[in-house]
Amino acid sequence: MPGGVSGGHVKPDASWSREPRPDFPERASERGVTTGSVELLCTSQSNGTPTNCSVVFELPSGVGFGEAALRSMRSARFSPATVDAGGSHRFTVSFGED
Repeated sequence: MPGGVSGGHVKPDASWSREPRPDFPERASERGVTTGSVELLCTSQSNGTPTNCSVVFELPSGVGFGEAALRSMRSARFSPATVDAGGSHRFTVSFGED
């Protein structure tokens, strides 16, 4: 099953220079779960790197969406022109079908 997010699925209060692209959790696939969403809260560095990310909520819980969303933030970047160093950003990462 394909996983990840498309541009319309990540809605931060800042722009992305590189959006998070999480893999669909294997645990969710094994349990027949086809969609999910995670709300994350991250702090931004001046270069756009998200840090100190945490899961605000995930639906459904317990099938790996939160962990997958957090892992995807390692390579994601906010557009530096749209963030303040130390600013907080809350956004949703969706998995599965549109």
